[in-house]
Amino acid sequence: MLLQYELALFYCGMRDGPRKDPDHKAQLGRLLTHDAAWRQLAWTNVMSLEHLAGAFHPAAISGSTVAFIPFGPGPVSGFKLLIQQFPSALRGTEIRHWELQFQLMSVHDTLMDSSQDLLILLECDPLSGYTTNYHIYSLTTGRPHPLAANQGNLEVPDGRTISISASGVCGDYIGATAYNPSDKSTHLVLRNWKTGAVKVDAVSVIF
Repeated sequence: MLLQYELALFYCGMRDGPRKDPDHKAQLGRLLTHDAAWRQLAWTNVMSLEHLAGAFHPAAISGSTVAFIPFGPGPVSGFKLLIQQFPSALRGTEIRHWELQFQLMSVHDTLMDSSQDLLILLECDPLSGYTTNYHIYSLTTGRPHPLAANQGNLEVPDGRTISISASGVCGDYIGATAYNPSDKSTHLVLRNWKTGAVKVDAVSVIF
């Protein structure tokens, strides 16, 4: 059954996520059902979410979960997100929403991985607009993620700046293009958010 599952993953152009299910038969069934649903693109339900109407715009998406930022001026005491989880029979999720508020005044990017209960906010200097810190939280509670290094606060090293247009999270790593103003070099940086260690720091003129 494991071999069938691995072949089906290859056929569907997918790979296993960080969470492992020992029941390969159930995994195979979910995978094939998911693939068929994408090929058919058939609606399974329609609902109205009035609490989102005209008030929020999406900042990040992961699986069946979307993070929304309110339109207009934010709260004077920090940064606010509304997290909306959509129902999915394939993912086993139900509809629900909750709000998170953080004592951060300038956030320029939001990264999310719902499979790891992971929310990363990139804090920037309000004058320069450059990223100064990664703040790593639990997506469900808004508290520092229990697996994150340094209580969920990683500083950008060496005085570099992070490009808002090129940042992302995959597994244990945050990836970003970073600019070092001292020598005007551009880097591709991969950093482990659990340990804080830099895995890759490659210099290039084409990033």
